Amino acid sequence: MSQGALEKKFKSLITPVLIPPTMAVMRYGANSSLKRLVWKMICNRIRSREHPFTIRTQPGFLFAGNTDDLISSYVYYFGVWEPTITAWISSLPLAGRTVIDVGAHMGWHSLLAAQRVGPQGRVVSIEASPGCFAGLRRNVALNNYQNIRSINTAAWSTFGTLRLFEGKEGNTATTTVVPEFAQLGYGGVAVKQEGVVEVPAAPLSALLSEEEISKAALVKIDVEGAEFPVVETLVPLFPKFPEDVRFIIELTPEVFEKSGTTPENFLRLFTNAGFRPYVIPNEYGSDFYIDNHKVSVVKLTELKGKLTRQMDIVFSRVPLS
Repeated sequence: MSQGALEKKFKSLITPVLIPPTMAVMRYGANSSLKRLVWKMICNRIRSREHPFTIRTQPGFLFAGNTDDLISSYVYYFGVWEPTITAWISSLPLAGRTVIDVGAHMGWHSLLAAQRVGPQGRVVSIEASPGCFAGLRRNVALNNYQNIRSINTAAWSTFGTLRLFEGKEGNTATTTVVPEFAQLGYGGVAVKQEGVVEVPAAPLSALLSEEEISKAALVKIDVEGAEFPVVETLVPLFPKFPEDVRFIIELTPEVFEKSGTTPENFLRLFTNAGFRPYVIPNEYGSDFYIDNHKVSVVKLTELKGKLTRQMDIVFSRVPLS
């Protein structure tokens, strides 16, 4: 056996041994400097390796995934995904209310919301990707949550079918139905013609019941570049939402520009209806997770200038800062 083959064999044997103790250091260790060193020297080399898992997360629910995908790897090593957003959602008075999760992926925010709304509340989880939807359903079943309604459909401005663009390898969260998003490098490339995946599409106004809208406390939208067509059909329904409803949306300025509009036009959909935009801090680097994976208080800042980079924006008619 060649030296290269021996090294590959050794790595394949040692990696499964290293992954669990490395996770223990990252999740439970108290020394931030040690965590940074472990992440740099070990995690960067092994965190994208295949390692199926089921763990209890920091908020307390169970989550099944595989460390070869970005979101699942962060959940495994830190016990949390998007820690500041998770902490902010956990601080909201959601008991008995409805949370709408558009672009639910494998269910992190839906599971968190189901925990927070309680048995008298409801979560509506909408996910376009069949593969991610299967992971969502698995995680809902794993926790035996009965208050989640799952819909395998792409939220859009009209009824029909849309072509699905696969996310980057190792990051299924960048799966999109928007070609411009994929072309900018945020998503992957279109699936080959012989393997085209088409998914059903419908407006949110048709996917949500009147009761779900009238009791909504939070609407989370993360649709990888499809924000404008998703939200524009909701505008006529804004008066039917409760006064205290919050929308949290990930926005990417370049996608609006490539689609022939601007971030300002999108923001006006909300501000013309009395909503104010607030920036919630959120990053995906390891340092941000090391510093914030146990954060409990999150400060939002009202957006005064232009949207110049990808940001998570909270829209609220009730002042938040």
